[in-house]
Amino acid sequence: MTGIVVLNYNTYDATIECISAIEKRIKCEYKIYLVDNASEESCKDKLKNKYSSNCNVNTIFLDKNLGYSGGNNVGISTAINEGASEILILNSDVIILNDIVSIMKKELSSMVAIVGPKIYTPMRENGQFLRKNYTFASALTDKKPFYYVRKIFPKLDSCYSVKNWDASITFEGMVSGCCFLISSDVFKQIGLFDDNVFLYAEEYILGKKLQNVNLMACYCPEAIIVHNHGASTRKIGNGFSDYHRYASLYYCFKRYCNPSKYQVNTIRFLTLTNFFLKSFFHPDFKEN
Repeated sequence: MTGIVVLNYNTYDATIECISAIEKRIKCEYKIYLVDNASEESCKDKLKNKYSSNCNVNTIFLDKNLGYSGGNNVGISTAINEGASEILILNSDVIILNDIVSIMKKELSSMVAIVGPKIYTPMRENGQFLRKNYTFASALTDKKPFYYVRKIFPKLDSCYSVKNWDASITFEGMVSGCCFLISSDVFKQIGLFDDNVFLYAEEYILGKKLQNVNLMACYCPEAIIVHNHGASTRKIGNGFSDYHRYASLYYCFKRYCNPSKYQVNTIRFLTLTNFFLKSFFHPDFKEN
């Protein structure tokens, strides 16, 4: 059985569309673990009415918003405890276009731990990003003014350059976190999401965890989804989102990249400088 974890935060319409597509297109044995991350009461009430009698949807209501990592961990733990052999992480703003579970399961192996699909935006543009493992160079060029160095040296980009998105790719790093399949045994081996990060950097952290046990990620173009990126984070605001992006990337670097004291201090200085400069021009940043 595959456990499909869908995290909802005030995205009722998107969530039911996501689950409807799962029910139409997934052909293998599965169970949906719908985790509500402390949404508004009206949203929770609608979810209860919609899925209370659906035995294939286990709806879990949290009293507190645990973020992407913490919320997904609740669903993952429940699925593993109920015997799921694989876990599909699926954002609520994703629509699957075919039986992605059956397709991606074929790519899992003793060396390939995580598989991600081809991703389209609503405008039919590419939405998949194959992330390299995070390093000091990554952390440094994430921030201005060093960000512009990537224009001169493309090899410093945090994502792989892909010429043919119709070919399968196995690589060191991580696929997009909006949709990926992973063996439950691998989650047990490397640990679940690091719930010290509320939002962002989850892909980089998983990539580093895979690197530590010599496991790879795989991009599988036969599995296809559409991702309406950021439906839940747009409801919160840019200041909130950017605060967690800065904080999570700094935490990822300090915790998982074995940096020197000099490197930690350099990234801390750049992170704080960039965030405080933004706060002068965007009032909502000052709330964080």
